[in-house]
Amino acid sequence: MWLNQNEWAYEIVTADGTVVGRSLAVTAKVTYRELLLSGVRTVYRAGDTLTATSELYPARDGIAYEWGIADDQWTPIPDTTSSSIELPVTPDLDGKTLYLTVTDAATGFYVAGAQQELRVTDAAPGEQLLFLESLASHYHQGYPIRLNAFADPEASDSDTYRWLWKRPDQADFVVMDKVTTASHEVRAEQALDGRLVKAELYSVAGSLLATSEPATIHVDDHGAAPREKVTVDGLADRYRAGDEVRLSASVVPESVLARWEWYLNGQLVAGQNGPGLSLTAAAEHDGATVFARLTFDDGRKFVESAPVTLHVDGSGGPGDLTLSVSGMSDGEYQPGDAVTLQAVQSPQAR
Repeated sequence: MWLNQNEWAYEIVTADGTVVGRSLAVTAKVTYRELLLSGVRTVYRAGDTLTATSELYPARDGIAYEWGIADDQWTPIPDTTSSSIELPVTPDLDGKTLYLTVTDAATGFYVAGAQQELRVTDAAPGEQLLFLESLASHYHQGYPIRLNAFADPEASDSDTYRWLWKRPDQADFVVMDKVTTASHEVRAEQALDGRLVKAELYSVAGSLLATSEPATIHVDDHGAAPREKVTVDGLADRYRAGDEVRLSASVVPESVLARWEWYLNGQLVAGQNGPGLSLTAAAEHDGATVFARLTFDDGRKFVESAPVTLHVDGSGGPGDLTLSVSGMSDGEYQPGDAVTLQAVQSPQAR
């Protein structure tokens, strides 16, 4: 990373070293790489096998891996030179830290590192436990977040899982709909950052057998804006005073958030926190702007739409119609000339 903050320029020189031309100076900026570690369970029993995988972001070739275990000092694990590892779990691993260091294979320079604390339970043999596979230190939006639960002793075919999660803006855990298996995958989005997730195991009779400890999802895009885009549909070309205005908002990609706010001329429309807006058009709404905002449950903004503009004709009653004709020539017609006229109704039928 020694290139950072240094200025560079390209020069053209003659044979005797005289500079005859020079480019503008530029400052090099090298992006630091991240090492994302996943697959480690929150808790193990002695005798289990620890399986961990890693991902270097951004990816590059020509790197070397070294795994290790640390408490007071760092001890390399022999013969571990790939991006993944399998390790037998022993009681002495409890409280120790699994490390992975990535270096440049040619120079030995440090590239990135990751670590994960290990826990080994002393629960009695046969006691039903439920573990979560540890999550990556953080995710980038659009990447899959794989949620995996492990039952020990192994769950029966008739047992079912229930997944629950809670964002920092929520008071309680809520159930993830339609998820009853040990593994599930969700798309990472910035609205998930800081969300706790846990799993429960139930018998066929509906009895709770075990609950996992919660894990935390972290999403960090290093300052990039959310990818989710909000659009507003249903806008008519024109309204008459007294007409009902019905607008709807949607977000793509789909978000875990479901609370909406609507703004009319920059002012919050009270009591309308769903994806639809309904209001009665008035003459003073002519030229008013409307936009929808997707928010957290505590009202914090996530993403919002571009504004749309209302056009309201305030003359006459809501049911009055006017009809105009266009296409008449200003000059004279000759026998046999084609005459094309167009009638326009206002407001237009919707």
